[in-house]
This record gives sequence, C-alpha cells and structure tokens, in this order.
Amino acid sequence: MSYIVSVGYFDGLHLGHRKLFKSMIDLGKKFGSKTLIVTFDERPEDVLKGEKTKRLLSLNKEKEIKKFGIDEVMILSFRKIQKMTASDFLNDLLSKKNVSHFFSTDKLRFGFDKKKVEDLGNYFKQHSVEVVSIDLEEHESQAISSSLIRQYLSLGEVSKIRVLLGDFYSVEGEVVQGESKGHLIGFPTANVFVDEDVMLPKDASYITLCQVNGFFYKSMSFLGLSHLKKIGGAKEGHFFETHLIDFNENLYGKKIQVHFLSLLRENKKFDSFEKLREALVKDKEKTMIFFLNNDDIMVSVTEK
Repeated sequence: MSYIVSVGYFDGLHLGHRKLFKSMIDLGKKFGSKTLIVTFDERPEDVLKGEKTKRLLSLNKEKEIKKFGIDEVMILSFRKIQKMTASDFLNDLLSKKNVSHFFSTDKLRFGFDKKKVEDLGNYFKQHSVEVVSIDLEEHESQAISSSLIRQYLSLGEVSKIRVLLGDFYSVEGEVVQGESKGHLIGFPTANVFVDEDVMLPKDASYITLCQVNGFFYKSMSFLGLSHLKKIGGAKEGHFFETHLIDFNENLYGKKIQVHFLSLLRENKKFDSFEKLREALVKDKEKTMIFFLNNDDIMVSVTEK
C-alpha cells in the first residue's frame, strides 16, 4: 500500500491544516493510497530554543486529525530525532512506509540541517516520491497560522478565531471541586481544570457553549486571577469557572468541552457579592441575547 504523507506539528488544526488534509485525501482517492500525517509530541521550535509555548489543542491530537478523514497518524518524540539530518529522517520514514507523494508548504524545514523541500529534489526523485506543494491559506492578507491564533487569544478576540479554525476555539478539562461561592448568589460554576501547557484566552468573561456527555448548554465562562491548582498529585495546571445556564447536574470528575464564542466583558473587581450578582444577571441577559441573535451557532457547533 502506498502512502501520501505530510509532516508538521499541527497545533490548533486551523483552515490551512484542513486544506492540506483535504488535498491529501482527494489525491489518495485518485491513486488508491492511504494518507499519513507525521507529527511530534512537542513543538520543535520549543525544544530547539528551550522555550515552552502553550498548546492550542487540548484534545487527543491523533483522534482530532483522524476526524478530518486522515487514515493514519504517526506521533514521534522530537527529542529523539532532533539531531537527525533531513535525509536520515526521510530514510527512516521511507523504510517504514511506501511513500508515493509528499505534501509540503514553503514554510517546512527538514532535519537538523533545516533543509527546504526544494533542496531535497534529487532525494525525492531517486526514491520515486512526488512532491506536492500547497499554498498557505490566508485571511485578510495574513497567512493563517497557530501564531496568529495565539495572538487573538492573548487579546481575548475569540470570535475572530472562528474564521481561522473553521470552528470556535475550545478546550477540554476535568471539573474539580471549588469553593462553591457561586451557589451563594445563584450562579453555580463548574471549575474546569486544564493542563498548564494548554493556552487559554486572556483573563476576561466570555460567552461560551459547554459540551457535556454529548449535549450542549449555553454558558458563561470566567477566566481570571491566573488560577493554579494541583489535583491528586498530578502536574500543576490552571482552571477557570463556567456557569452552565439552566443546568443543575453534578459534574465533579467529568470531562467537559468549552467552546469560546465571544468576549462578554473585561474583568473587574466588585465591592460586594450583591454587586457581583447584579453583574452576573446582566452577563446572563447579554448571553441569552447573543444566542437569540446567533441561533446558527448552536446548529454549526452541535452538528460537528
């Protein structure tokens, strides 16, 4: 069986990635080939520069990539291969898979020697591998990239991210025990714990949609104070609070997915619980009006 292959980190799975996947799948159908994405457990730039960039994808990467129709996903330890040259890396790949086509963009660099695909023309020709170049997807004259998505997240502009991802930005986390102060003012919240290396939008209040056991609930999410917490001796992470509207079930210990739809308001301190409650009542009104004016959102999210 021949394979159509592409290599990259694939964080966020934005429209550029989706365009690549579709092109690979279409070619695979034409030639009766399988599609394979080769990716890494860590962001290569972080390993090489000693940095730590927060992830955009909190879900299982292999599972999420396969949702788009890709047949196989190979996740490599980047630390184990970071010293390999481009030709060594490709030799290893070709020894495992019968690669017929290799998809690439101008941004792709290979191996420790940072070779461009065009630098490897002779290599691919000798191994009967056809290179397929694909243009980067753009939005408002900017290349769609994970860096641009991070920029919007840092500004709280979550509604703009939908254009880049083809979907709303979402995170998955476990609901953990909190202080239950929300119950006292009629707005109980679920404390959603996510890994520390997952990127959240900037501290603010957001209109969100929560997915619980396959069902979707209108919600408001509150990020602030850079909450840090350890649970069960696990690695440190951060959490945020989400109020699910018209929802009264116990969620402790359950995994839920939160879709960030729009910025609700900037954070502010309140002099009393009563002032906070009044603000939350207004937040709920704005949230319900948002869903009333954007009824297509429930359809677009729940049909995925």
